[in-house]
Amino acid sequence: MDKITLHRNENTKNNLFGTLNIYLENGNSANFTTTENPDKAIEKGNYEMFMCYSPRFDTNLWLIDHPNRTGIRIHSANIGSHELNGCIAIGHFRDKKQIHQSRKAIKVLHTILDKYKTYKLEIVWKIKY
Repeated sequence: MDKITLHRNENTKNNLFGTLNIYLENGNSANFTTTENPDKAIEKGNYEMFMCYSPRFDTNLWLIDHPNRTGIRIHSANIGSHELNGCIAIGHFRDKKQIHQSRKAIKVLHTILDKYKTYKLEIVWKIKY
């Protein structure tokens, strides 16, 4: 069974940092650093995610199907509060201020996930204070 989990683990002034862990039944796996806008992040829970066209970015991106919000996507960005309005950005590593290599991470994500499949995403809080 495929398992995709976002573990939120550090809340700062400008970023809600976490780790996106992907384990697919076909044997593929990946781990990404994440950032979100701490004031606009979606609540913890279970969501479906699927690939669809984004008019804003003029490309196909992974959309998180939230019952009360629209346009929540996974895309490239570096600093949550400056670049995100509810979406999730992924990267390969981070420092205290931002994530890095976000565009490269998006390419890897698009490579390992099947664009014709719907996945379950679990978002959990594991905040360090």
